[in-house]
Amino acid sequence: MAAEDKSTITFHVDAADGRKFHEVMGNDLNLVTLERTACELALKLTGSILEASKLLGITRHALKRRIVRHNIRWIRDVRPPVAAE
Repeated sequence: MAAEDKSTITFHVDAADGRKFHEVMGNDLNLVTLERTACELALKLTGSILEASKLLGITRHALKRRIVRHNIRWIRDVRPPVAAE
């Protein structure tokens, strides 16, 4: 197995409900690419614009602007809420 490239960027996000997501990118440090990836990952993780914006630390309006700017295709996750144990 080849050694891992030290310049690889990996996003690791742990949801409050125990789900874990990660996204691995190449060595692209382009801020536009990083911003798009962070937005996509937050939307995938949370399933809502409001919760994704909270995770990213921005307003929902700011996230909506980034969705339009980066032409992010996102369909709301319609999973039923997780029951509290």
